[in-house]
Amino acid sequence: MELVFVIVLLGIVSVIAVSRLGHIPKQAAIRQAGADLQVLREAFVGGSVMPGYLDDMAGLPGFSPARVRVHNLLGPTNVVTRQGVSLDVNPVQSGVAEAACFASWDAETGRGWRGPYLRGTLLQGGGAGFPLPGDARSAGDDSFATRGFFPATPNGSVPYGMVGDLCVRDPWDNPYVLQIPPDAAFVNPTEALRFRYARLVSAGPDGVVQTPCFPSGSAGVLSLADRLFYKLAGWRDGEVTARGDDIVLFLNRADVWEAVDE
Repeated sequence: MELVFVIVLLGIVSVIAVSRLGHIPKQAAIRQAGADLQVLREAFVGGSVMPGYLDDMAGLPGFSPARVRVHNLLGPTNVVTRQGVSLDVNPVQSGVAEAACFASWDAETGRGWRGPYLRGTLLQGGGAGFPLPGDARSAGDDSFATRGFFPATPNGSVPYGMVGDLCVRDPWDNPYVLQIPPDAAFVNPTEALRFRYARLVSAGPDGVVQTPCFPSGSAGVLSLADRLFYKLAGWRDGEVTARGDDIVLFLNRADVWEAVDE
């Protein structure tokens, strides 16, 4: 009986140990994703080591922050239009820079693309192509479209990535995405205002992008509550209601609730 008791007790202890230790890999992956998002943010906005992508590009006439994607950190910008005006036509359109400025560094003007802007392991792990809507990570897995990486936008655009884009994958083999709220999230939308609420997102352990960004319906007038919902990535009175297990990092603002309507 004593032997049986010891065996049962050891079994219980082992079950508890496995249960607790089983969370360690998941927590390590979550911490890694958070650290990756910090590196991605610094690559966009700059840091103590060097200016970021936005520092180098923002001075170019015609640069559109609302069209930026994670791809831009790894390859020359794919911003080729602004408000329907092509930047690579001849003659050059008034008020925009030549297309070459968006793909190379001009030492004389101190403007242009001089990436890649990522460093260390993220640069080594970056470069894989952004998935197609019907792609899946493995057999039997839901497609990337089903898991929210191709949100329905009012104008039919592909905000997170498209064919030919480079991407950086999170610990669960999903691409990190940059969300920029739509015009409908603001009373008087501007590109600068929209970009103030830009945030980097990892889909987290479940692989589903649950952080709200674009209205699923038409681009009609949204209520104040809905505007705050899309603008603040799901914050409601200090509680997260729509992020699920996503990991979210705003580029240039604190991740806090605010009731101010803009």
